[in-house]
Amino acid sequence: LANPKYYLDSAPLPSTLPIRLPRDTALETKEDRIQYKGYCPVTLKDGPGKDPETGEILPIQTALRRPQYDSTDDERQYIVEYEGNLYRMLDAEKLDRFMRTPWEFTGLKLPVKLPFDKQPVDLAKLPLVGYLEQTVADNVTEGLLELGRACPRFPGLGNKESGLKFMALYLRTHNPRNTGVDTRLHSQNLKRFRKACELLVREAKGPSLPQPLPPGHDIVEEFMVAISKGPKGMVTD
Repeated sequence: LANPKYYLDSAPLPSTLPIRLPRDTALETKEDRIQYKGYCPVTLKDGPGKDPETGEILPIQTALRRPQYDSTDDERQYIVEYEGNLYRMLDAEKLDRFMRTPWEFTGLKLPVKLPFDKQPVDLAKLPLVGYLEQTVADNVTEGLLELGRACPRFPGLGNKESGLKFMALYLRTHNPRNTGVDTRLHSQNLKRFRKACELLVREAKGPSLPQPLPPGHDIVEEFMVAISKGPKGMVTD
């Protein structure tokens, strides 16, 4: 305020200022109109950075980021027009940086090798193995690892039958579509099954051999009574 002329007579405003597109207009913009093939110019200029563990510079492709086919509208809306070209930013923070000094993020060059984009997968057209890989592979892998650690053996059943029942209970417990009540029901079911599979017990005194837990033991009876009542029978306080 003491010397306003100093600030008013300093460097003039740029002749062209960036203009952010309205949300609706940005969402309707075709991908081929956006510069840098839709990649964020701010992350491109910032570069890939370094690996936090090794300190080595990461590949340049890690700096190329843009919304994917499954991104939300909120992630696609940050588009700016500057000097007749359109640029899309990754988020609000990158948008703010571009709006302040847009000339710093123009004239950049993309690398020759670009990262692969995610492509939508039509599950109905996949073979059985591909369908399982896209839907339940992670849960099945985790279940098999847990099966290997538990090695369950239910009274009266062989190894194969016990393993299959364990996997069925595990997958039902960890179904991502479960409600909170479903998860609790199946979790209690799996817990009782595990408890009933404690087939071998060892006497506290002496080196006696492990003895099988009889089918009529309280642990086994508790599980059998619970499952006979259906899912509601598996809920405990």
